[in-house]
Amino acid sequence: MYRRNYEDLTEMLAITADARILGTISDLKYDHQQWTVTQLRVSVNKGMEKELAIGRGRSVLIPVGSVSKSSDVVLLGCDLYCVKDVVVPDSDNIARLSTFIGKNVVTSENLSVGDVESLSVDLEDEWRITNLKVRVEKAMAEPLGLKKGLLGKAPLIAVKTDNINLVGDMAFLSKSLEELKKDVSVYD
Repeated sequence: MYRRNYEDLTEMLAITADARILGTISDLKYDHQQWTVTQLRVSVNKGMEKELAIGRGRSVLIPVGSVSKSSDVVLLGCDLYCVKDVVVPDSDNIARLSTFIGKNVVTSENLSVGDVESLSVDLEDEWRITNLKVRVEKAMAEPLGLKKGLLGKAPLIAVKTDNINLVGDMAFLSKSLEELKKDVSVYD
């Protein structure tokens, strides 16, 4: 299992198989039913707009199926000529992971747990979004059986995406506080 945090992924370079730097990943588009990343939103480097025949300062979407390897960079499985055939113009009608940052997470009995600080993506499991990293509200630390961190900082916990029932202005869990308490794991 090779997991990466959302913020680490959004700073990676996207490089073609012929070693051309396409640009920097700026966001991830995802399938909200399967909890998988479907496309990489890449801010195209200056000069690449002509190569890809897109407008200046544009972003493009690259399907994750075009990724050959990912570690410190994302290596695409084809050269720049081939990439032209798989990129599509950026679109706002596909959900972005950046919209999760700052969302409040709420239990099934409408108790606020805390806010999303990041997300984890398993790159080996079809880019599956495995969990949300939630900064627990200070008042919720004790009910969840958690201790406050150094300097009284509230703990950061993993909330599995399998436990998310509905996402709107908030992320609603299918678990109660007691059920969440049994399943909680701490990051720091």
